[in-house]
Amino acid sequence: MPGRRNYARERAEHAAVAPDLQQQYAQLLSRHLPTYDRALVGPAQILANLHGLGIRRLNGDKLTWRIVNSWRVHDGCPILRGNRRGSRRPQMTTTYALTAWLLSRFHLGDRFSVATHAGFTTTGSFPASP
Repeated sequence: MPGRRNYARERAEHAAVAPDLQQQYAQLLSRHLPTYDRALVGPAQILANLHGLGIRRLNGDKLTWRIVNSWRVHDGCPILRGNRRGSRRPQMTTTYALTAWLLSRFHLGDRFSVATHAGFTTTGSFPASP
């Protein structure tokens, strides 16, 4: 039937192009904002960065390390794993790698949600820092 959407097909097509999209987003960020990329070392910094971007659990609560680590294991989130003790060799990623991965996801409600009040207050029609 023409015009009928096939969710499984769209999802499979996106899965094929997602790595290319992720790489394009990372290159775009690096090219236009080269001085803002930062290393995120350890779960606390990674979670703080995601929280700063407004990324939340599907129910709107704060993310836990268990959820983010499952993204690494099951969804290819670009986080280098540390050792089991955690304190000697912590997990690591960069702000651009994580942001590019988030932007290349199929749709918003799949693994995470975005807070509607992500630390900005509005003044007129423009967001302003609090």
